[in-house]
Amino acid sequence: MKNVLRTLTVTGALAASLFVGGQTSYAAEKDSLLDLDRINILESGENQSLLENINILDRSDDQRVKADTVTDGNIKSDVKETEDTKTTVSEAEGTAGAAAAVEGEDTSAAAKAEGSGKVSNETIVNEENDSYSSKTDADAKGEAGAVIKGEDTSAAAKAEGNAGVSNETVVEDDKYSSKTNAKASGETGAMIEGEDTSAAVNAKGDAGISNKTVVEEDNYSSKTDAKASGETGAMIEGEDTSAAVNAKGDAGVSNETVVEEDNYSSKTDAKASGETGAMIEGEDTSAAVNAKGDAGISNETVVDEENDTYSSKTEGNLAGETGAVLEGEDASAAVKAKGNAGITNETVVDEENDSYSSKTEGNFGTGVGTVLEGEDSSAVANADTNTKIWNVFETNDDSSKAAIGTDSATNFGLGLQGEDNESVMINGMSDILTGLWVQSNEENDSYEAGLNSKTNNQLGLNLTDGEESMLGANVGLMTDLQAMFSDSEEGDDSESSFNSGLNLGLNLMLNGVTDSEDGLDLGL
Repeated sequence: MKNVLRTLTVTGALAASLFVGGQTSYAAEKDSLLDLDRINILESGENQSLLENINILDRSDDQRVKADTVTDGNIKSDVKETEDTKTTVSEAEGTAGAAAAVEGEDTSAAAKAEGSGKVSNETIVNEENDSYSSKTDADAKGEAGAVIKGEDTSAAAKAEGNAGVSNETVVEDDKYSSKTNAKASGETGAMIEGEDTSAAVNAKGDAGISNKTVVEEDNYSSKTDAKASGETGAMIEGEDTSAAVNAKGDAGVSNETVVEEDNYSSKTDAKASGETGAMIEGEDTSAAVNAKGDAGISNETVVDEENDTYSSKTEGNLAGETGAVLEGEDASAAVKAKGNAGITNETVVDEENDSYSSKTEGNFGTGVGTVLEGEDSSAVANADTNTKIWNVFETNDDSSKAAIGTDSATNFGLGLQGEDNESVMINGMSDILTGLWVQSNEENDSYEAGLNSKTNNQLGLNLTDGEESMLGANVGLMTDLQAMFSDSEEGDDSESSFNSGLNLGLNLMLNGVTDSEDGLDLGL
């Protein structure tokens, strides 16, 4: 019987690295889906029984049932005084535990639970300096486990947790500062093992928060951080088939705020990510799927009332990816898709100089790829797009300007390869850049408007006949369009103008190579 209590390791395929520059590579690595090493709920030695592994109690051969409890506690306090200073130190701690075990002819069972806690405080009061300081720490942890073992089946479960908080506070004259930290973590796991089948599940999580605050006369500052993460996994293993699933996530947020007389600034960041995966493996076939995502947002704001200015910068990002792979005895297939999006804005307002500016930018991208591999041939296809959009606005006393533009790029590839390394590869790309702008000036009563547009399109074909010959062809078309209109007035006179231009470019290329006796080398 396999000892799953010692180590559970899931092997599977969940990696398909696809599509770079029209070429494709495929990789399916083992041990990429789950990390369940920590599912080892109970430590085990080579020659120890399951009941002895828990180390709940020492037992002799003639003892069949036993239970035990233990408690311990301690409290102490110390006070020291000088002429103007008083210091107090207090500390309390305690532990408690309980265990029980029963053993029959064919079945044994055991359970254990224990916990501990500690709290301490140090306080200093100085009357001469009119100051006060205090530092407090508290910690607690607990653990529980149970196991049952029969003639053909065994099961175990374990849970543990930890928590702690600390605070440090200082008060002196007109200044106050405080620092607080809190953390918590937990983990639980369970497993069952039969004659031909085993299963296990594990979950864990962590969280923490911290804050630091300082107040001094008319100044105030505060910094806060918070984070959380979690992970869960499960697996089942049979005689010929195994399956597993895993999921995890992380999140965090931070803020820093400063207030100083007439100035105010604040910076905030928030991030989150998640991932999930699943796999199944049979005697001749395996399959796996994976998905993950990330998101983030940040903002920075500054207000200067003395100079009558305001500025703000905001950024947001989002990304996601999913993939799947199927592997059989003679064929395999994989697919991958991903996407990303982002937006940024930067705004500045200067009321003293009567000016305003704003810049916004957004981007969006997608990609998809597929690969098929048989016993004698393979095929691959991929495509991706990226689009960028922006606008700019600027104004001041006597002029203003506005602009908007887009940039869109697309790439695609398709490839086939046969049994004797003969292959066909088609690659293509298209890039389109367009911008519009307008500008006015009240001082000389004029304005201008313009257009810029550029395109670049490429298409390529490559043919290979085994290792003997190769034929390649490429065609490209480029355009560049520019146009501008202006109008101005001086007194009773006015002047208008329009200018435009268009450039075209065409590239053609054909080349071939052969290792035959006649030889061939073409280039156009």
